[in-house]
Amino acid sequence: MEWWTDLWLNEGFASWIEYLCVDYCHPEFDIWTQFLAQDYAQALSLDALSNSHPIEVIVGPPSEVEEIFDTISYSKGASVIRMLHNWIGDDDFRKGMNAYLTKYEYKNTKTVDLWTCLAAASGKPVMEVMKTWTQQMGYPVLTVDAKQEGNNRVLSISQKKFCADGNIKGFEDMLWQVPVTIATPQNPTAYKFVLDKTSATVTIEGLKPTDWIKVTDHFTFLKWA
Repeated sequence: MEWWTDLWLNEGFASWIEYLCVDYCHPEFDIWTQFLAQDYAQALSLDALSNSHPIEVIVGPPSEVEEIFDTISYSKGASVIRMLHNWIGDDDFRKGMNAYLTKYEYKNTKTVDLWTCLAAASGKPVMEVMKTWTQQMGYPVLTVDAKQEGNNRVLSISQKKFCADGNIKGFEDMLWQVPVTIATPQNPTAYKFVLDKTSATVTIEGLKPTDWIKVTDHFTFLKWA
């Protein structure tokens, strides 16, 4: 990284890719289950507190550096990279990383440099989405309300910051851009979109009342209303 503000480019990425490599070499280990327990869950626990901090922390003098060697830089950093990888797909992620490593070989970089390369490779608004996850503390809980209308399933999905103590005062206006995937029995990726507002309505066509649906966002809490 160019400066300690982007420490997570080293540590968060390294924390994520060690699992990716093990999964590639030994898929029978089911290593991502371990990731959920050791990194993801710890990141959620700390980041739900009111005294958490963003992944990207402005660091001034070197004396402030040690303050950011924590679960947010390592485990939350790894978790948002995992979310990004799942969102843009492995092929585009590989292309973006190849371009990033080639362009900045033997150089120093900032977080924005990584987003630029991944955005160019995927054609998706990586910068706009990811800065809501790295430049502000916390994470949202998504609430899903579903109702059947004929052969359609209508979902109302809303977000608000999750606070461990239940006190959301002062955090009401926080907003994330959340990549969401909705799966059905007929299609594992029936609908994909980015929730960039407080709430949104999604209609999934061709579903019987008895058909299941699965809503995934790869990072936040989900609950059904």
